[in-house]
Amino acid sequence: MSIESINKRIYDLNGVILSNNVQTHQNPLMERMLSIEFKFGFYLKPVDTPWAKAHEQEPIVDIGDFIEPLMPLYLENQSLFFQKIVDNYFPDNQLDCERCGQIHWLPKLFTPLTIGSGDYEEWMWMFTDEAIDKIKAFFQTEDNIEFLLLATSDGYPDTYFISLSDQNINNPTIYGTDRTGYFSEIDVIGSFEEFLNQLFTQDELIQTIKTALDNCEESYL
Repeated sequence: MSIESINKRIYDLNGVILSNNVQTHQNPLMERMLSIEFKFGFYLKPVDTPWAKAHEQEPIVDIGDFIEPLMPLYLENQSLFFQKIVDNYFPDNQLDCERCGQIHWLPKLFTPLTIGSGDYEEWMWMFTDEAIDKIKAFFQTEDNIEFLLLATSDGYPDTYFISLSDQNINNPTIYGTDRTGYFSEIDVIGSFEEFLNQLFTQDELIQTIKTALDNCEESYL
C-alpha cells in the first residue's frame, strides 16, 4: 500500500482530492476523507459465490436488459454503444442514478455515542448500554468512539463507515452496517484501498462488457 496507489485509484474512479479544503478539523483522518470527492456513484465488481462465479454474473444487476436493445448499435458503432452505457450508469449527478446496488459517496460525521451531540439526541434511543459495550468491544476500546459515514447503498451493507480513532490516516479500515440498526451488525469490508479496488471504474466496466461480447460466448449479457 502507498498513498500514491490509493490516490491513483481515487483518480481512476473519477474522484478528486481537494488540497485546499476550507474545512479544518482536529482529526487528520476526517480531514483526509472529507477532502475526497466523487462525481459518480459506484458499482461493486461481482465476486465468486457458492452459486455463481464472478464472470458468470452481470457486472451490474439487470444491465443485460439495458444492453439487449442496443446490440444493433454495438455492431454499427461501438464507441456510441459504450458511451450510452456510461451515460446511463454514470450520470453527471450521482444521485440522479438509483440503480440497484449503486454506492453513493456522501461522507458525514456521525457521533451517536457522544453525549451532547445532535446525533446523540437523535439516535440515543437505539443504543442501550449493552449495545454500546458491544460496539466498544468490537473496536477494542473503552474510549468514546466517533464515526465518519462514507457512503450509502440500497443493498447490504447500506452504510459504509470508518472509526475516527483509526490510526491509519491514508488507508483506514472500512466497515459496513445497516442504518435500520446502526452497528448491531458490523462487517469488515477491508482497507480503504481494498474497498476502492472492489469498485468498477468506467473503463473496467466497459472492458468487462467488451470482453464478454468479443468472446462471442453465451454469457450473462
